[in-house]
Amino acid sequence: MKERTLHVVSSACYRGTLKQAFYGMGIEDEVIYLPVDFSCNYIPKDFSDTELMLSAMSLDSLELQEKIVIFNQLKEFITKDYTHYEKVIVWHGWSAYDLLLLYLMSVLVGNNLYHIDITTCEDFMKKHSSLPYLDMGYVSPNDIFTFNMPSLAKRVLEKQKSEYANDWNRWKRSTAPYRFSNIHTGVIKEYPADFMDDTIIKYAREGYVLRVLMAKVFHEYYNLFISDWIILKRIRELYWEHIIEFTVSIRKK
Repeated sequence: MKERTLHVVSSACYRGTLKQAFYGMGIEDEVIYLPVDFSCNYIPKDFSDTELMLSAMSLDSLELQEKIVIFNQLKEFITKDYTHYEKVIVWHGWSAYDLLLLYLMSVLVGNNLYHIDITTCEDFMKKHSSLPYLDMGYVSPNDIFTFNMPSLAKRVLEKQKSEYANDWNRWKRSTAPYRFSNIHTGVIKEYPADFMDDTIIKYAREGYVLRVLMAKVFHEYYNLFISDWIILKRIRELYWEHIIEFTVSIRKK
């Protein structure tokens, strides 16, 4: 009987990347993704329906019906029988959303847990040496094929798995709105909702248009894995609260 292998990633986009690469490589393995980004949404304290629903409801950019869909997807992910696979492989870089997935899988999966740390692929790292950091967002289908990245899978040994599980149990108690990792160390820290406010206000007062304002703020926090939509979300909140003003198409005089 053919060995069953399951690949796990932290977003639907990354799932598409793996599926495209695997198609070209003749790999028919199953690929799934975690439907909630736990770096900036509610982390369930346990795996009850109530806690999983709280995670889905924390996705404030979605309509109620969409949140219900996410709840069902999250419940299916959590309750999946991972014992059906010889290997469950988590793909990750050093971003908090990737690492929190790895920590979660250390709780959900037994001794068939493996992982692929993209930072251990020397040729891939050399190719992207000019970039400030690397996460799964920089992995292309061609990278996976060219560098044969599936071959990098390593078993998560029991000691490491126990440490990852402890990390999950620690982070599930987090009440902060954000958890970001340092691009140089991969160490995750908590951040309050207003942690970037002073920087946003400073550049908004200098009259930058929205696109440039976002770029300026992003540059200030380049040491952290922060997505641009999180910066945009906070800029909009400060705008709605009448704390800042900005324009979209022209620079203010």
